[in-house]
Amino acid sequence: MSINQAFYFTNLQNPLIPVFDFDTSSQSEVLSYNNAVGSIHTKAFETNAKIAWGDIKLFLGYVHLRAEMDEPSGTVVPLPLTPKHKTYSVLVYEKHGKGRIGLEAYYTGSQRLADGSKTDGYWITGIMAERKFGAASFFLNFENMLDTKQSNYAPVVLGGVQNPRFSEIWAPMDGFIVNGGIKYTL
Repeated sequence: MSINQAFYFTNLQNPLIPVFDFDTSSQSEVLSYNNAVGSIHTKAFETNAKIAWGDIKLFLGYVHLRAEMDEPSGTVVPLPLTPKHKTYSVLVYEKHGKGRIGLEAYYTGSQRLADGSKTDGYWITGIMAERKFGAASFFLNFENMLDTKQSNYAPVVLGGVQNPRFSEIWAPMDGFIVNGGIKYTL
């Protein structure tokens, strides 16, 4: 068993941030990037654990993040699109030289959008497998088995065909994916 603990602190002065303005001539929102007047401060910790028992390994992790930005008014507000909580777990059965199979699950907590609203938290799960045959190995991944995607929670395009407005991306856009391949070791 092993446990890892990390702490992170940052302070970015005048960072580049997205700014949404309303253009009266086109009657639509315009996105531009400007340097913020204040700073962005982050404080985070990440805890990782690995538990091994024979051919079975369990990896667990948790991240707690506080990301805030100074407003011109002097107030401090949470930074958009930064989840406060993230977890992961991966369970792997591996026979050295033969192959492995694993289950994985990731949770991303709710996030604040630029307009101040909050998103839902979401889970991503998957299964991965690899089988070795001498110098070659075949792998197969089933990613995002719950078909988690942002469009399951909220529309991605708002405002209609004439004047579309795209929402901020805060969750996967692609849903369930299967991929596989062959690796050859020289």
